[in-house]
Amino acid sequence: MGPQLQALWQHPISVAKLRDRLQCTAILLAQRNTGGIQDYDDVCCGSEYLNLVESGQIADNDMLLALSMDGAQLYRNKESDTWFGIATIIDYAPEICHAKEMVLPLFVIGGPNAPKNYDSFLFPTFAYLSACQRLGLRIWDALTSFSFDICPWFGFGTADTVGMAELNRWVGHHGRNGC
Repeated sequence: MGPQLQALWQHPISVAKLRDRLQCTAILLAQRNTGGIQDYDDVCCGSEYLNLVESGQIADNDMLLALSMDGAQLYRNKESDTWFGIATIIDYAPEICHAKEMVLPLFVIGGPNAPKNYDSFLFPTFAYLSACQRLGLRIWDALTSFSFDICPWFGFGTADTVGMAELNRWVGHHGRNGC
């Protein structure tokens, strides 16, 4: 994940696209301080996010990520069960952050059967993210020609019903008391 994030800062056009969250946040903080936010149309409108920005915990150059996980049967009759993990960068504008070329691949868990312990496959991704948060991830900004450290933030995880049960370690939709 780190080299993929670093590569995004290597071209002025992609750096400009990464600045969308900063522009939206400035507008939202101004609205919040002068009567309230008008339209709640993005993740950045959330009070938890805005509080973290105001307190200085999320800095201007930090990046927000959403992790998604889903399974797919690659063959007819469910003979194979493969799981995929991707990261979506929340710093991009909502119109482009889910575009195919903006999504970062994180992991593939091959079949033929579903994994018994998903945590063993998710651990390397979250351990690496935690290390980047503690130590910082060195970035060279092509727009300003300066280097600095960023902290990639895990904003939230998404998945379908089956995948979310595995991501959160909940009982799932087949349990007696489903989530």
